[in-house]
Amino acid sequence: MREVTASNVFREPSELPAGPYGVVALGNFDGVHLGHQAILDTARKRAHEAGGRAFALTFDPPPAKVLFPAQAPPLITTPEDKLDLLSRSGLDGGLVMNFTRELSLLTPDEFVRRYLVSA
Repeated sequence: MREVTASNVFREPSELPAGPYGVVALGNFDGVHLGHQAILDTARKRAHEAGGRAFALTFDPPPAKVLFPAQAPPLITTPEDKLDLLSRSGLDGGLVMNFTRELSLLTPDEFVRRYLVSA
C-alpha cells in the first residue's frame, strides 16, 4: 500500500496507472475530518479486500467556488495540506480534477462513465 504523495496524485483520470481500481472515494475532503477518515478507511478496506486499489477523487477548485462563488465557504486547508492529510489515509493515490462549470453539467451517470469507468 502506498501513501498519497506527489508521485501518485494525478490531475486527469487518463494519467492513472493501469490496474484494478476497486473503490474511488469522491469528495471535497476539506479538513479530512473524522467523517472523511471513516469514508477513506472504508474505501481502502473494500478495495483491498477485492484485490484492487483505492483512490480519493477531489476537485480543485472546490465546486462551490465555481458554482456559487459569493456563498462559497472559506477553505479549511490548502490543497497541499489536504494532500498531506490524505497521505495518512493509507490510500493508494489521489486524483485532483479541475472543477469547471462544464463538468458540473454532466449527469451523475455521464460523470461515472466518462471519468470513473472508462478512465
